[in-house]
Amino acid sequence: MLKNPTRYNPKRFPKLATERRNTVLALLHESDYINQADFKKLMALKMDVTQFKRESHLEGMAMHFRAELGKWLRNLLDDERYRKADGSKYNFYEDGLKIYTTIDPIYQKYAEQAAHEHMMKVQKSYFNIWNKADPWTYESDDNMLKIRKDALNLMIKETDRFNTIWQQHFGSILVKIESEIGNVDISDRTIQRLINEEKEPGSLKKELNKKLINETQYDFSLQILKSKNWPQLKKEWASFETDVRKAMTTPIKMKVYDYVSMNEKDTLMSPLDSIKFHRKHMQIGSIAVDPHTGEVKAWVGGTNFKYFKYDHVTSRRQVGSTFKPFVYATAIALQGISPCNEFQDIQYTIPANDPNFNLPEAWSPGNAVESFTGANLNLYKALALSKNSITVKLVILLGSVEPIRGLLHNMGIDSSLRRRDGGYLIPKFPSIVLGSSDLSVFEMTGAYTTFSNNGVYTKPTFVTRIEDKNGKVIYRSTPTNSVAISPNYNYVMVDLLRKSGGAWSLKVPNGGKTGTTNDYVDGWYMGITPNLVVGTWVGGEDPWIRFLSLEMGQGSVMAKPFFMKFISKLEEDPDSGFDPKVEFIRPPGDLGVELNCETFKQMMDTHNADQSLQPKNNQNTNDEIFEDAPQ
Repeated sequence: MLKNPTRYNPKRFPKLATERRNTVLALLHESDYINQADFKKLMALKMDVTQFKRESHLEGMAMHFRAELGKWLRNLLDDERYRKADGSKYNFYEDGLKIYTTIDPIYQKYAEQAAHEHMMKVQKSYFNIWNKADPWTYESDDNMLKIRKDALNLMIKETDRFNTIWQQHFGSILVKIESEIGNVDISDRTIQRLINEEKEPGSLKKELNKKLINETQYDFSLQILKSKNWPQLKKEWASFETDVRKAMTTPIKMKVYDYVSMNEKDTLMSPLDSIKFHRKHMQIGSIAVDPHTGEVKAWVGGTNFKYFKYDHVTSRRQVGSTFKPFVYATAIALQGISPCNEFQDIQYTIPANDPNFNLPEAWSPGNAVESFTGANLNLYKALALSKNSITVKLVILLGSVEPIRGLLHNMGIDSSLRRRDGGYLIPKFPSIVLGSSDLSVFEMTGAYTTFSNNGVYTKPTFVTRIEDKNGKVIYRSTPTNSVAISPNYNYVMVDLLRKSGGAWSLKVPNGGKTGTTNDYVDGWYMGITPNLVVGTWVGGEDPWIRFLSLEMGQGSVMAKPFFMKFISKLEEDPDSGFDPKVEFIRPPGDLGVELNCETFKQMMDTHNADQSLQPKNNQNTNDEIFEDAPQ
């Protein structure tokens, strides 16, 4: 054990550390542990700590995953089933537990490399677009501008600089007030409310009636106004605001994140500009899952853990058109629809008070990108072009959203789950078919394992087992599977995803679906291969951190290139264990659904099928539309 590591710290006290080292070397020489030649050689060495680097929990591989693993472990070890023999809880920091995760170091390395390469391009494009504009003041209505301002102010209040100034101004006064009226929670908003009450008596009551404050806050606010310390508190407020404003807007030397090197760089910047600068970085959330075992092979929760700790694998964002394959799968399974069936690209309406949908008003959504063409499109074309019109037509044919919610339930997204506001996570409204729901990358990737696993959902897992310090297994994961789609219909969906959204440049058979939400806030790509499913989201931490056009803001540009880079790296490394030659499982025998659209057309002509199902004015029989984005 080192003697007095503080006193003999070679960085702080190099002379003392050198003397102590020489003493230890002399003792080793006297005890014949080292010979005379080695002793002289070692004594002549200078104390060099320039290469020393303290180990940090802010750097290393899979940092976002490690943080989420810690949260998961805390919840698991709270469970009485996983306790010590005496009934006490395990402490995973102190009790010598061995945690065996599913993360594959090779997959993780390539996922992080691909994320850096891709996000460097995304970030450069973002900064070029917003070079002379401020996202917090960019054109919007007054309500949204207030939301942005409040969000920025909240980030200011979370800084150490703000809290230091707060304590300097109000620390002693608040102690006096608490000794006078009891323990109260006073923030800058509290003081501002009190000042407003003095200027406009009754404003506190209005806030109470609007439920902006509760009864307790209302009562102690009135007590503070009557306190003998209130005049001093109010007087201090003006100087506090001045000091905060000066501290936050005065440029100082600091380190900021550099997206090119993925490291830090020195700069001169005000703390406020620093907050904005870092908030303007686009983020990524992606996991790679083995669809047969559910094992999570790679986890990328953001671009840099030190500066951006929020994990974007488990956070929920609007999923956009990545939801549409669930609608297609339901229609194919329940209606027996072939991908070669054609539907007209026109505006469809679900009328108000339809007993199947229970809408108070008629719902007539438009297409996301262009107006309605009137052309007849089969499902290959419709999914590739992400036509809202055809998706709405399918839900009308289904007659309800419940079959879709039921399929999602079987694909691991619990239809009974509710949001914080009380509404269903997957609402019972037809708008869900266009991707209005908020789901996480973790949930979406789990659902898409169904397509790569012959119609069987496999729940993602990232811990295989946990052992105590003696090697006793205290936790072992068990696979969770459920049949969601019959193998035949599932293969039809795989064919759809391959032909409408695959990446032709990859060696491995693959397919997928992009997603883009309103105002280009979220970009998604859900990619499938026979042995790996990769879900990816890219966007800003705030909805106003976004691109301004479809050119850069669509999922095929924001998210899909990451998938292509990641898979390419796995394909190029023979030691990765990734097999690009494996094929999707095709069930034996007749699928019961025709996938060859030329054959399908002949069948329809022969049987005098309904005209709405016959191809019209469409001479193109090539059904493969790959929406590759440049790497």
